[in-house]
Amino acid sequence: MPRTPEASPWRIVLPSSVRPAADPVRAGGARFGSTEAPMSADMAPAAYELPEPFPKDPADRLIVAIARLLTAPVVTVDRPIVAYGRQGHVQVLAY
Repeated sequence: MPRTPEASPWRIVLPSSVRPAADPVRAGGARFGSTEAPMSADMAPAAYELPEPFPKDPADRLIVAIARLLTAPVVTVDRPIVAYGRQGHVQVLAY
C-alpha cells in the first residue's frame, strides 16, 4: 500500500517514492543566496490576522503571513498575491 504524505503544523513530508532525488528548493536557494527560515508558532495565527481583503486560500494566507513576519518579499505570479502586494500589504516580486 502506498504511503500518503504526512503533514504537521511545522512541515510537510513526502514519502521517498514521491520526493525528487535532489532538493531543487535548497539548490535554487544556494544559487541565489537565499536561506531557509524556521517556522514559529506565531506564523499560523498571523495568516488569519492579515489586513483584509485577502483571498481565503489558506496556503496563500500562510505564505503572505510568513513573508510579512520575516519582512521578506514573496516571489510569485499568483494574481491575488500580486494584487495584495500592490495594495502595500506585502512586498511582491512578480516574475
